[in-house]
Amino acid sequence: PPVFSPGGKKLALVCQADFSTNQAPILVIDWAAGKVTRTLIAAGTPTSVAFSPDGRSLVTGSADTTATVWD
Repeated sequence: PPVFSPGGKKLALVCQADFSTNQAPILVIDWAAGKVTRTLIAAGTPTSVAFSPDGRSLVTGSADTTATVWD
């Protein structure tokens, strides 16, 4: 599911994976502006996303049991 950063300024969500490339985009959206500020491409199939407590980093977890920290 989509998650808000601490403070509610950013929203992160995992989009549907492209199974031909085995990649899925993760969008980070400036909630007030309604604009995508980052598009991250994760290898594998991300199933979860979370912000760090300070909201500066994002962590994704994938179906293959890997985790990625995005700064």
